[in-house]
Order: sequence, then structure tokens, then C-alpha cells
Amino acid sequence: MFERNFWKKTCVCFVIILPVLYLLAIFTNDDKTDKKELSHSNEPHSQVVPKVTKIRTQGLARYIGVSNLAFSADFGRPIQVITSAENIEWQQYRWEDKTYMLVGINKYSAKVCAIYLLGESPLASELKNGLKKRKLQQKFPLAMDLKLRSNEQTAQIKLNQTDIETKPLIAFKNGSYAVSYFSRVTKKVVAVEYLDKEELLRSGLYQVSSQTPLPVRYSTDVLSSDDQDTMIQGIWEVLTFERAQRKVAQLSQSEVATAVAQRISQTLENDPKKYLPKKQLQQYQRLKADRLNDVKVLQLKPNDISAQLLADAQVEAARFEVYISGPVVNPAQLVATTGKNQSFWNKILFSKNTKIGFDYENSCLIVVYDKNE
Repeated sequence: MFERNFWKKTCVCFVIILPVLYLLAIFTNDDKTDKKELSHSNEPHSQVVPKVTKIRTQGLARYIGVSNLAFSADFGRPIQVITSAENIEWQQYRWEDKTYMLVGINKYSAKVCAIYLLGESPLASELKNGLKKRKLQQKFPLAMDLKLRSNEQTAQIKLNQTDIETKPLIAFKNGSYAVSYFSRVTKKVVAVEYLDKEELLRSGLYQVSSQTPLPVRYSTDVLSSDDQDTMIQGIWEVLTFERAQRKVAQLSQSEVATAVAQRISQTLENDPKKYLPKKQLQQYQRLKADRLNDVKVLQLKPNDISAQLLADAQVEAARFEVYISGPVVNPAQLVATTGKNQSFWNKILFSKNTKIGFDYENSCLIVVYDKNE
């Protein structure tokens, strides 16, 4: 009898305890899982770069990477060849007031590495100047975060929101890229730059992260006086083309304004400390030493020009409008730019004055407008 009661009580206890143990195991396991997940979420995540959608190669993008000879066979001889401080030979093409192209030929490979387009494209392409921002964003997938491998190194390019709004990047299947520059005023594309990945890395257009040093943008070669003259002619072509596009009164080169620009250049070079604040002085001295890779931006508008500089250069302040900028390394940068740079160059491009003179030396450009009609 005792034995039978013992087994009956044992069974009852077993029936009661077993579910309790089962439930305890579940809650304990859940707790461990939560802790494990919590611990995992606190671990640093490796950065994942979204896959960049590359679109069908079209328009001038097809010529990035082709030989100089092949490009010339299709487009003919340029109107001018400009030697620059960028290890690039710039070739200018212009078809009346409809199309302007500045084609960059890599000095070492003799291949097309960059093309700036102003006005109409000579080839059919959905990417074109005059395109509105919303339309471009609807038509093309934009590259925002990408990795590029070049010369046995990997670099990551990241576009911030300002980049996307003012100079969005498009990737093509042939490995080339296009940057569209938007006007701050019209919100339309005013210039398109096609370039290869090496130029994209060198350009400084976007934030670049790399474990190893990136290729330097500028060479240490000093331009000859002839090279400086051709740069001025190139700048003249861009100025007159853009003014024709916007239907602004055309310019005429003035000997008086040119002489003023030269006097200002010489006076400033003789004693820059006398006329420039510390930050601007540092940039100017680097320009004059041809240390372009160390220069940020030097830009002086008429209100920034020292009255003492004009007096010492024997310049009538009320008559002349003076601008100083550097480094200026190719003519297209007057248009293919954004932000404050764009505002600065627009003042020069679309001045109501029409008589103009230039001085260009050590990648430093001085522009003078004569207000007297």
C-alpha cells in the first residue's frame, strides 16, 4: 500500500515539475538570445558600399579612353592646343556658338581622359546641357558611394547632399563617368564633364578616402610664356561662347585693360605682403612658387582688391573692375564649377562691361574690365 502511494505521489510531482522546467528553459533561452542579439548589435558593422548602377555608354562618354588619333579622326583638328599644369594637353573645339568642347589628352598615355562640354552635344545623348535637375534625377541613377581601384590601390568616393544637388555623378558601363554642373540660378545643367577614373580621383571634386596616397593633380612643370598666352586665348573662347549662349553683349579685348592687368600683376608680385591678408598671401605665394598641389583657392573680387595696390600700380579705381583668381588650369573651369566659385566666375562671365584685358602667370589669372565705353 505504501509503495503504491509512493509511486502515485512521484507521478504527480513529475507531472507538475516537468512543465515548470520546460517553461523555465524557454524563458532562459529567450533571455540568452536577447543578450546575444544585444551584444551583436553593439558590435561595429563593416561599411557596405552600395552597388553603383552603370548605365549604357552614350554620347561623348564613348570617347573616354580612346587614343588621341582616334578622337581626331572623328572630330578633326582642334582650334587650339593648351598646355596646362595638370599633366594634360587640352584641345579646344568650337562650332560657332552652338558647341564648345575642351578635350583632355593624358600626356603619358596619349588617350582621352576628360571632356568638358558646353552648349549642344555633337553626339546624341540623353545627358545634355539645359536639363533640369528633376529631369536628370528621373532619367539617370546617380552614383553616391563607390569604390575605385586604380594603380593597385582602392579608394572610396562619397558624395554628400550638396554634391548630389550641384554636381551629381553618373557611371557608364565602359568605366567612364560624367559630372553635371548645375546653375545656382536656373537649376539647369550648364556644363558636363566626362572623365576616366584616374581623373575622377585626381580632380578633388568629391571626398575621397584611400589607404595610400592619391595621384597628385598638378605637375611641377613651369609653363612657358607661349603656354600662358594660349591659356588666355582659351579663356577668351569660353567667355565669348558663354556670353553668346546667354545672349549677353559680346566682348572686345582692350589694350588699355591688358596693360592695367599687367601693371597690377607686377606690382603685386613685387611686394605681396603689402597688399594681401595672411590667408590670401599664403595662397598667392604658393601659386608663384608653382606649388599648385598645396594651393586651395585664391579669389579676389573688386571689393577685395587693395586700394593701395591700385594706387601703386597707377590704376584708376573708379574706372576699372579687377578680379584675381588661382589656380586657373583650364578654361572650362570658368563654367564647370559650383557654389561660391560659380558665383565668382559668373561675375566675370556676364559683366555688363565689354572691354576686357588679361594677365596670366603661374596659374594666377587677373581679369580687368574697363568701364569706359
